[in-house]
Amino acid sequence: MTRVISVVLSMLTFSVGPIAAQEVLEGTWQLVSSKRTNTTTGATTDSFSPNPLGYVMYSKDGRMMVLMTRSDRPKPDSIDKITNEQRSALF
Repeated sequence: MTRVISVVLSMLTFSVGPIAAQEVLEGTWQLVSSKRTNTTTGATTDSFSPNPLGYVMYSKDGRMMVLMTRSDRPKPDSIDKITNEQRSALF
């Protein structure tokens, strides 16, 4: 996934120039899917569950931030009463 994003961003930068690419990429983009393909077998799996939650944000000053989580990530009943097993599942 990282390789694909890097390739797309590189192609965009070289095809429209660095300043134009910055204007095109500025903003917040929502993750739609995250799939991983095994090149040997061709098998495709969801990296962060079938409906991942995620965003990538690009700012004018060249900063970027990425946040990706599973949509089925478990939630503890209470922060005060969280068990080690629940901590492990959240990690």
